[in-house]
Amino acid sequence: MKHGPPLARVPTRPDRASARRGLLLLALLGGALAGCDRTQIVTVADTDLRVPEDIDAFVLQAEQADRPVATARYALDGSEALERPVVTGFVPGGGANDAEIRFTLRGLRGSDVVLTRTISTRFDPGEVRRLDLTLLARCLQPECQTPGACGGCGASTVAPDALPRWPDPPPPRDAAVDRDAGARDGGSTDAGTRDAGPEPTLIVHYDFEVDGDPTRDASGNDRHATCRIYMAATACPTTDPDARIGASSANLDGTRGQSLPFSSALELAGPSGFTVEAWVRPSDPLNPGETNTVARLDRAAGFSLEVRDEGPPAVFFVVDGEASRTTVSAPLPDLDWTHVAARWSGGAMSLFVDGMLAMSRPQADMRLGRDAADGLRIGFGVDGAGMDGRGFQGRLDDVRLYDGALSDATILAHATP
Repeated sequence: MKHGPPLARVPTRPDRASARRGLLLLALLGGALAGCDRTQIVTVADTDLRVPEDIDAFVLQAEQADRPVATARYALDGSEALERPVVTGFVPGGGANDAEIRFTLRGLRGSDVVLTRTISTRFDPGEVRRLDLTLLARCLQPECQTPGACGGCGASTVAPDALPRWPDPPPPRDAAVDRDAGARDGGSTDAGTRDAGPEPTLIVHYDFEVDGDPTRDASGNDRHATCRIYMAATACPTTDPDARIGASSANLDGTRGQSLPFSSALELAGPSGFTVEAWVRPSDPLNPGETNTVARLDRAAGFSLEVRDEGPPAVFFVVDGEASRTTVSAPLPDLDWTHVAARWSGGAMSLFVDGMLAMSRPQADMRLGRDAADGLRIGFGVDGAGMDGRGFQGRLDDVRLYDGALSDATILAHATP
């Protein structure tokens, strides 16, 4: 069996008080794995529809109590080095072991949902169970649209002991350390987790507190940004007393932002990687289909941290490699102040929401365009024509860029000031 791309642990959407409960979506590695006793559900996603003619992407979602706790998107159009079936492992976090989990696999063509399969089940303590989610072409027939009319179509509930045992060894224990225990994994790229060590250097820090000027760098490095206005804008970004940290935030309307010219300080493609983080409060409601850029490095290549409304609103982390572009995403809990952090390091890109790891995928390299005029952009990006655009609508606060990978503990501390 060919495994899909490794995915790291994904916790359930943290509540604001504890940020501790839930599922963990962990990496499944393709090589020989050391076995261990584990409670786990391994989903196997496949289809007999034509790829990419009929569908060009899978979206796998796990829900508990009608709330999404993990979402993964897999491109089937050849843009990612992905082979089917796509294999993903889930282990329980503290307090979630006996709750029913609803797994939904959607087959997409473009933005349209072609076919959906939903199965609800529970963890079987001490067992690794296999759950097959297959999108069958016959389920598109009109007679199969009635619930229960055709086997293998629609929604169903399966008792955990009715699921077959997973025949292969489960992932190594270090890939699935429960965050509730405060433990750290072995540091390999399976979990995308940075082990303990010296924290990286802060390159820039826009806290929007310095003399009411959002372009001022508070890191002490004097890397002050330049105001950028485009479209119909007539003024630079302003500060606003509605802040998450300190007394003010940047107030953006999608037509203005700030940029820092490329320099050696922004040479972030080395093995130490980088981390970018910010507090975001998007406009409510978000405009469907629009990209709200939080931060972007370079014009033609590099990385981008974005908020989009794709039902529900979500945060996206995009990295350009030498061979392909890789994206990870996670739903936002709401449109109130949320801490988001994106980290690229050690062959993995990871996305954190409110201090918790929300998604991680392998990404071996990063490509920089080194556009001298547009090194780092805050609050705006680049549209499809390569022009200034995709501006953030709402408020940003405490935007930071580091020249290496922050530890999980530091990201969590920044998200819970």
